[in-house]
This record gives sequence, C-alpha cells and structure tokens, in this order.
Amino acid sequence: MKMDLYLMRHGIATERSARNIARDADRRLTASGKEKMRRIAKAMKRMDINVECILSSPFLRATETVEIVARVLGIRTVKLTPLLKPDGSAGALLGGLSKQSTTFRSLLLVGHEPLLTDTASLLISRKTGLPLHLRKGGLLKLCVTSGFHPGSATLEWLLSPRWMINRQ
Repeated sequence: MKMDLYLMRHGIATERSARNIARDADRRLTASGKEKMRRIAKAMKRMDINVECILSSPFLRATETVEIVARVLGIRTVKLTPLLKPDGSAGALLGGLSKQSTTFRSLLLVGHEPLLTDTASLLISRKTGLPLHLRKGGLLKLCVTSGFHPGSATLEWLLSPRWMINRQ
C-alpha cells in the first residue's frame, strides 16, 4: 500500500486568553486566519493536491480549517477523530490509523502541534523529536509505503503558509 499522507496544522485561531472562550476546544479561527486558510487551500488546488479523505481534530479551529479546505478542494469525506486532539499521542494516532482498513490513496490529517510533527517524525525515523517546524496553516507531505508504523514513510516536502500564499 502506497499512500500520500498530508499533515496540516490548523489556521490562526483566537488566543487562549480571549474573552468569552471557556475551553481550548472552542477557539475559532480569526478573520485573518480564515482568509489565510482560503488562500492556502487555493494554493493546494493549484498544486493539484488530490485528497480522498480528511481526518480532523474535533476542536473548532481544526474543523473550521477543514471546512475551508474541503470546500475549495471539493473533498466530501471528512471524519472527526479524538486521536487528533492536542493532547493525543503519535503512537496512538498511528495505531488508530492502522486499525482502519483504509483503501484511500491519499489522506489529509488536520490537527495540532506537537502531535503532527511527532507523528511525522515517528513515521520517518521510528522516533519522535525530529526538528520539524509546522506553522499554523503549514502543510507536510509524506509517502507511506507499508502501513502506519514507525519508519514506514519518507518526507516528500514541508511547506510554510507564507510560501503557499506567495505562490499565487
């Protein structure tokens, strides 16, 4: 099984200290964050990124990111999973992905740091801790060759939001 696995960090959200926000899960994308995500999604479309399914954190800032990306790319299959919450672990996420008998050739995970780069690191090097920096709205592509287990992927590229927005 060969799969293109994309990992995207949610867009710019309101600060934790903002008024009227009782829980971290309720933080929304800012107006600027939404606009940047629209521009990033359009850049993804121009790059001809084809994603069959999106798995997302259930936190509001991630689901708002997914709504924008899915709309621009025309993706209809979106699933929320607690495995992508900010306090999730890379090992548990890989275990959850392995249990799904997926037939997808491409998958986008939308979530939070440090979970996303820990997951990429584990897939690439069999351990967490590679010095990867995934900015808000950033996108990383892995080629997974033999299932979701440590060491089963190669890093194709890592793009900053600024790079994607400036390529319009």
